[in-house]
Amino acid sequence: MTIREVLRRKGSKVITAYENQTVQEALQIMVENYIGAVVVVNIHNRMAGIFTERDILRRIAGKGECDRIAEIKVGDVMTSDVIVGHPNADTECVFKTVTEKRIRHLP
Repeated sequence: MTIREVLRRKGSKVITAYENQTVQEALQIMVENYIGAVVVVNIHNRMAGIFTERDILRRIAGKGECDRIAEIKVGDVMTSDVIVGHPNADTECVFKTVTEKRIRHLP
């Protein structure tokens, strides 16, 4: 089975946040959509990174900055080195990638 086939069943809607939005705003988007990550886009709507639950834990909570989520910009704490999947990729290959790279989200 390919990623394209999975997306055909699941849906291909991508939820995004802008890199200049605050962490608090991104968290609200995640809560409203029942998701654990958002693709981060720049002002030209091009992917700039991904913001995940792990980014919150490691880059905000881990530094004791939870009280600053209304000030911190998503672009300052997102993962910018994003590993992406290809629609024609086989799911077995994708499972191997997420396991080896220790990631949970593959846009």
